[in-house]
Amino acid sequence: MTANDRSRDVRLLMVEVVGYWLFNMDINSTKLYEKDLLQILLNGVSDEDHNPVQSRSIEILEKYGVFVKEAQELLDA
Repeated sequence: MTANDRSRDVRLLMVEVVGYWLFNMDINSTKLYEKDLLQILLNGVSDEDHNPVQSRSIEILEKYGVFVKEAQELLDA
């Protein structure tokens, strides 16, 4: 799996792709794959190379958390 690739650049690209998917897929696809995509980002948080894979994974997770919270607030209003 590319999330476990030896190359830091490959792992970073995987994190970037997952972030892109989370913010750009339609809602039904996001719901279907969200747990798998978030798992890849969580793996990135524990990456051996703290910069940039780990920091980018944390950044995307935080941004996605805000995104989901704001979407839920809109639904509740």
